[in-house]
Amino acid sequence: MNLIRTLPRIGAMVAVLFLLSSSLISCTSTRKDAKKVAMFLGIVEDPHFIPSPQAPAEYKQALALIDEEKFADALAILNDYVIQEPTSSYVQSAAFHSGRALEGLGRWKEASERYRGVVVACEGVAPRLQAMALYRLSFCWEALADDQQTVAVLFDLEKRSAELPKEILSAELPARLAAAYARVGNFDRALDYYKKAEAGIKQLKRARTMEDKAAVPTWLPRTLYFMGSMSLRHVSWSDFETAFRPLARSQTYLLEAAELGMEPWSTRAAKDLIATYRDLWRTIEMAPIPMEGDPVVTRREVQKKQWDRAVLVVETLNELRARFLPPSQIPNQSSTEQTKEVEGFVAELDKLTTKFLAERPVGEGLTSDAKRRRAVPRGRVLDPDSSLEQRFIESARAGKDQAP
Repeated sequence: MNLIRTLPRIGAMVAVLFLLSSSLISCTSTRKDAKKVAMFLGIVEDPHFIPSPQAPAEYKQALALIDEEKFADALAILNDYVIQEPTSSYVQSAAFHSGRALEGLGRWKEASERYRGVVVACEGVAPRLQAMALYRLSFCWEALADDQQTVAVLFDLEKRSAELPKEILSAELPARLAAAYARVGNFDRALDYYKKAEAGIKQLKRARTMEDKAAVPTWLPRTLYFMGSMSLRHVSWSDFETAFRPLARSQTYLLEAAELGMEPWSTRAAKDLIATYRDLWRTIEMAPIPMEGDPVVTRREVQKKQWDRAVLVVETLNELRARFLPPSQIPNQSSTEQTKEVEGFVAELDKLTTKFLAERPVGEGLTSDAKRRRAVPRGRVLDPDSSLEQRFIESARAGKDQAP
């Protein structure tokens, strides 16, 4: 009698094992089999920012809290949900979103471990959730200043194109690969991927225009934001150039996202853009002074490096200023607050750099070099796209692009 009762369970287990083995053997039916296995195992692929309507109440509550940037509260709910409902079909999705909450708290190492757990658990059974976990893992590696790992994860993700939303595949992924390659000094690959990103976002915009010329799709500001987001990693004096390299391109995506005036992405884009420049400027101002050697000579050498980096900031600010749209051309007038905040910050930082570059060299009067620095142009630039990239390409090829 007991054997008869257990036969249905045994049959179900055999079916699952059969589907697992067939999904590994048959390359042509991998995605179809994976969906069947996911159904048997109960894994719901829900990596979206907006949860499925049928999702559990506490799960939906946690995602709403993440949108409100109440990350600690969201994390507590998701952790408790995983413990209380270990067999729920939403466990892996809950683990994925708990990684997002950990990101919001700046706990990048823990977030990366959470995403790796999802990647392993979803192998062969939930490919889209696995792909999105890999994508978020790349953000963690970037925040942890491991650009080699960032490139490796993004490159692996590029091979999983069938599982990625078109916005990520066409625009976000190549833009983030370009930024990562720029940071590691591979400028040729970086420019190739920037071109792919530009072509991808143009194609997406054309498709949107054909559907509805008036409406701005909700995915556009989000995509632009993730194409340009740079505020994940803290900039240090030793890796200033590394962190600075992608800024010329990334800031254009963030500015466009801010000008669209669609929340929450427009506000986040404006904040990230300002935060990136603040971090760069704070790094210049707080440059470490070596204790050995003659104090005046040592301080003068550091001051010269500070000036050189400040000039780079000024040039890139000029490129950003050249990108500002006139008020009449801003697609959504509700974005006025975000764009004014960016413009106000640019004006403020411009004053700080002007004063900083006008300082006398340590132990000297106003030299010809100091006069030249004071004369750095603060108007619009003729070519805001490639001037900074070309500077780093030339310096890299000349073998001069080295950290101090």
